[in-house]
Amino acid sequence: MINWKEIWKIHSPHFKNGYGIVPLSKDLSFRLVPGPGFGDLSHPTTNLVLDFLKPLVKGKTVIDIGCGSGILSIAAALLGAKAVYAFEIDPEAIRHAEENFKLNHLKIFINKEPPTADLVTINMISSEQRLALEQYPFIKKFPIHLLSSGLLKQEREPYLKEMANWQLIKERSKGEWLGLHLLHN
Repeated sequence: MINWKEIWKIHSPHFKNGYGIVPLSKDLSFRLVPGPGFGDLSHPTTNLVLDFLKPLVKGKTVIDIGCGSGILSIAAALLGAKAVYAFEIDPEAIRHAEENFKLNHLKIFINKEPPTADLVTINMISSEQRLALEQYPFIKKFPIHLLSSGLLKQEREPYLKEMANWQLIKERSKGEWLGLHLLHN
């Protein structure tokens, strides 16, 4: 059996009193229960998506694909999203995300198609992103912003070629990792 508290204690940069603490600003943070879902701010890709998310999310309907621990879903909700829809295929990660939503007293819809959406977060490796975006074709029904990471810098050109129907708005990098803000009209 995996001891998630011990693993998070070692790797999570803000582990305190048995929880991963996620600071969103000087005055706003939230807690995560250690568990199997990816996302505790220990990886640069999570930070890249979060950096893009902060100025865009207020009043928007957000889709978080591959929500893992729920970190980006929770951040979106606390930063003022109108509604948040989290998608995940791993049953253990779903349970972990649900626990984190409950811990932070948030109503976030899991694996439920939204009636409309403004913004998508996706933080997974590029091959998984292709599959995920194909699995949720309703995303392309809306003019929508895509905040993407999990991409290595050397994957930039092939990824953008595959995303030819999306306009590149902004990009950032941290170490070898790349984050992109794209728009689908």
